[in-house]
Amino acid sequence: MTPKEVIELIIFEQNTNANKLSKKIGISSTNLYDIMSGKIKYISNDLADKIVKVYEQYSKSWLLTGDGDAHVTPAVHVENEKSPTDAIHDDAKSIADIKQIVLTLTAEISAQRETYSKQISDLIGIIDKHLTSNKQ
Repeated sequence: MTPKEVIELIIFEQNTNANKLSKKIGISSTNLYDIMSGKIKYISNDLADKIVKVYEQYSKSWLLTGDGDAHVTPAVHVENEKSPTDAIHDDAKSIADIKQIVLTLTAEISAQRETYSKQISDLIGIIDKHLTSNKQ
């Protein structure tokens, strides 16, 4: 993705506009518009840091290069830092505790799936919009 497309995706996903985004991350709107117009050809390390500070879900590497995954994959947290396998082998755990761990993990995975599905749908919309504007 180009820097312009990176910024457009963030604006789209955050349901905001360039002016509000620039204020939220602490830069002048002129700098952001210069990226979007192509006058500035890259996202600086400083700007990437400012974006990640406000929007932790974005990958700094993606912001800088436009390559790879846009989002940082959230870690799955398991009670007491144990994996489900460890919990099964822990004699102190009851079947009810194991069931709760499995239900919690299932819910977290389902939520992540929904988030990723929405992000993919949003991205397809951006691509379609881009393709449509290029045909004109």
